[in-house]
Amino acid sequence: MDQQIDIHIESLAPDKAAIAQKLRAIVLSAVPGIREAYKYKCPFFYFHGPMCYIGTKKHCVYLGFIDGHLMTDETHALEGLELKQVRHLEFSSIRNVDITLIADFLNQAVFLKELKAKGIKSVI
Repeated sequence: MDQQIDIHIESLAPDKAAIAQKLRAIVLSAVPGIREAYKYKCPFFYFHGPMCYIGTKKHCVYLGFIDGHLMTDETHALEGLELKQVRHLEFSSIRNVDITLIADFLNQAVFLKELKAKGIKSVI
């Protein structure tokens, strides 16, 4: 566990800290071999390069996916459609943290990173 990430999460408001800690635990347990680092003032997670990160907004905590534009989103849960590449899931309450939904997007993110690691640029 990265101590800078611990300090960052502890500095958040209690409700946001609880969400961020839960998201961190989900990411770390769902992706074997993932590593975390404190970059750009937020927790980043690396698997064959930067894969996802935890950020905060005034009203929520979010889990951002670097290659979110390549993900399938049949539930229309991903936010950030106005962005070129990154997409994210927003959580305003710890009760809204859906482990199954997050696991689906993490699986897609891992798949995309594995393809890139093999030299395959896109599946679209």
